[in-house]
Amino acid sequence: MATPLDGLSLFQNLTPAERGVLAEIGERREVPAGTVLFQEGAPGDALYVIMSGEVRVIRVVPGTGEEVLALLSPGSTCGEMALIDEYPRSATAVTDGPATLLVISKAAFATLLRERPAMAAKILRALCRSLSDRLRETNDKIGSLFKMARHF
Repeated sequence: MATPLDGLSLFQNLTPAERGVLAEIGERREVPAGTVLFQEGAPGDALYVIMSGEVRVIRVVPGTGEEVLALLSPGSTCGEMALIDEYPRSATAVTDGPATLLVISKAAFATLLRERPAMAAKILRALCRSLSDRLRETNDKIGSLFKMARHF
């Protein structure tokens, strides 16, 4: 049976049956443009899988205003850290246009961890790889900024 997660590279390490289970524990949401998925500083309560549309991840920087940290396209995720730690959201996520999302709550994922630990471990590994890629990208950006700053 096909699921909306089948074409997403993030979940390719899961079997088709496991992708089906993950799709079942998630809530599919169709949201209009400008929907705030989560706000910086709020408690983390869910992971968002972007099925269609785009999500802008932003942060307000005092003295400069709103800075876009990332523009996420279909197949991307945001809010992953909510499944991993207990810290508040580090940024705000807003839909750029109409979007379809699969929302996996922290509570649903905790149940998955208890009931299907091997499957949950696969998901956590995939999320850690994704977060690791983003950290490397951020490190590269910071390095470029320092390099540019030396010329001023």
